[in-house]
Amino acid sequence: MEEYGANIRKYWLPIFFLLILAPLTVTVPHVLLDSNNPTGAIEAPELETTSNGFLLIILDGVGENVMLNYDMMPELNSKRAEAALLDLRTGPLTLSATCVSELMTGVPNSPIDGLRNFNLDHPGGPDPWTLAANDDQYSVGMVADNELSITHSRPNNFVDHTEWATTSITNSNNTLGSPDSFYTWSKGPDITMSGYDFSSFNTYRIENVSIVLHISIPEELYQDEVYIKLQNHGPDKLITVLTNVDTPGGLNRMNNPLVISLDNLVEWDWVKIENTQFTIDYASDNIGSDDSEVRVDAVGIRVKYNQPWYSFENVKAETVLSSNELPIIDFGPYEGSVENLIYSTCGLEKEEQIKDGIWDITEIEKPPLQEFGRIHSYGEGNFTLKYKKNDGTFQSINSGELLPLLGEKIDLRILIHDGCIEKIRIDINDPRLIIEGEVTGKTDGLSNSS
Repeated sequence: MEEYGANIRKYWLPIFFLLILAPLTVTVPHVLLDSNNPTGAIEAPELETTSNGFLLIILDGVGENVMLNYDMMPELNSKRAEAALLDLRTGPLTLSATCVSELMTGVPNSPIDGLRNFNLDHPGGPDPWTLAANDDQYSVGMVADNELSITHSRPNNFVDHTEWATTSITNSNNTLGSPDSFYTWSKGPDITMSGYDFSSFNTYRIENVSIVLHISIPEELYQDEVYIKLQNHGPDKLITVLTNVDTPGGLNRMNNPLVISLDNLVEWDWVKIENTQFTIDYASDNIGSDDSEVRVDAVGIRVKYNQPWYSFENVKAETVLSSNELPIIDFGPYEGSVENLIYSTCGLEKEEQIKDGIWDITEIEKPPLQEFGRIHSYGEGNFTLKYKKNDGTFQSINSGELLPLLGEKIDLRILIHDGCIEKIRIDINDPRLIIEGEVTGKTDGLSNSS
């Protein structure tokens, strides 16, 4: 017995770790592995509903007994008889995001989700929640905390486009246009080309610019050289020189063109690209016969630019501002006097189709120390708005225009040519809603007008 106790005291540390490791063989897999979830999918039932969705409101930290208590939540519980009540119970994890995830997806969370509370992946297929947050095809519009926010998450969408030369001051006509196997050749005279049209691309951001050369040199260059020059941007700039190093046994890039970057030569914009001219110069050493000749089928400019993801895209978030003290005066169909008009569900309509309907609203007083602002008509159809001038005649005015200063009262006459008019509105002091905001983050690819 004493020997047994001595061994325990001697090996107490290994024994301690063994006692810890034994339960970890069960606990660790339970924490790290996903919970057992049913496989497959259940098709959504066919339901008739007038709702476009539902609003999920989470009251974090409010206990179940509090929510169902008539004394503590009287307004909520007073409506229980008018609505459906569903008792949902989430898993043992009580962290906010894990509980919301279970409610939104219907899939139980795993214990490991407690370590990534607000960074949860959807365990099944895509749903609107995760699509809006993570998929580049979607944008998020939100009204919250008295702010309207629109969030775009877009990687760069780069596109290449190549334009080919259209003019040549050296009459190298076989070099113009896209590659077609017809070429201009030279053993000395320059081959020059220009005329690159990128007018439909000038709103996009340029990423890089390259020259595309469909060119061949049939025999190897031993002493001669071919210079390729960029022009019309200050002094001529040498793009590259083709020598014997580049032409062992000849060079044939007719079908597989040379593409050379021009980014280090010019600070490019679309105007500079269109003004560009290239010259290909076969330079002989003038000793004996020429080594070869240069043949040029086509010379293009390739631009890599940043293009919006779609031809036009937008996201809209709406909010409603309501007030009982807006600076406006509304006149409905039962105010004033009418002629050749009848009352209908939409407002006022013509009684006889041949004659115009007339709606007079007289003696409209403006509030003390205020001025009339703009006049607006509401309805579907064609209407003429008129106001009485100081000389007693009526002057036409368009809906949305500012009324002139005419004294303390004003008379209106509205002619209804066709359709139905709902109401007339006059605002006071020409009120305006000013919306201020800012664009933050990376704005590459957004329209300049935004």
